[in-house]
Amino acid sequence: MKRCSYCGTEYPDDAIACTVDQTPLEQSRLAEAPTVVSTIRRKIPLPLSIVSCYLVAGGIFQIGWSILIAPYLGSIPILNVVYGVLILVVCRGLRRCSRHWYVCALVVIGLVVSGICLETVQGLMHSVPVRFTILHLKDFAIWLCIILVLTRPAIRSLFFHEPEVAT
Repeated sequence: MKRCSYCGTEYPDDAIACTVDQTPLEQSRLAEAPTVVSTIRRKIPLPLSIVSCYLVAGGIFQIGWSILIAPYLGSIPILNVVYGVLILVVCRGLRRCSRHWYVCALVVIGLVVSGICLETVQGLMHSVPVRFTILHLKDFAIWLCIILVLTRPAIRSLFFHEPEVAT
């Protein structure tokens, strides 16, 4: 029995072409799958997905806020726009499980946490209203949770696990 490689219909050995699409039975219309896949798809864990969504929201908020307050300041605060774009790019790297962007994310988050600590200490020294101190502490807790999620062994293994490559 011969089988059509296109539609899968079986024919007797003396058949020459498929009756459905007139494909010769000796020739295959389907290309063979490559032996090595160029991209490896990984399922992103829910905590990492939540962190990346938070980072996207934070990056978009920084860029939008910079554009909205620009008329009152006279110009766009470039540092806030750069920070927003950096957060968006870092988030993209985290979603692709890139090792280099993972390290960059940890450095950026470390700088953010340092900045929050500095603002909290300055607020306490200059007797800023308590609501601002509470907001800084809430922000510190959120970024600390993000660091804890990113440094979990299961999440870290996504970035530092070497995939098996066919040789």
